[in-house]
Amino acid sequence: MKTKNVSFLVTVILGIISAGCLVLSYQVGDDIWNGQGNREVQWEMLRISFWPMAAFHIVFFVNATILLSNWRKGSK
Repeated sequence: MKTKNVSFLVTVILGIISAGCLVLSYQVGDDIWNGQGNREVQWEMLRISFWPMAAFHIVFFVNATILLSNWRKGSK
C-alpha cells in the first residue's frame, strides 16, 4: 500500500512540475518566434524542460498500466 502512495505522490509532483515546464516552454517558444532575448539560453531552457515532462509521461503510463492491471484482476 505504501508503494502505491509513493508512486501516486511522485506522479502528482512530476505532473505539477511538468505543467510548469509546459508554461515555460510556451513562453520560451514565443520569445524564440518573436526574436526576443538570447536564443542559446532559450533553446537550452527548452532542452532542460523536456526531461521533467518526459519523466512525468513515463511514470504516469507505468502507474496507469499497473493500476489498470490490478483493477482488472480485482474485477474477475
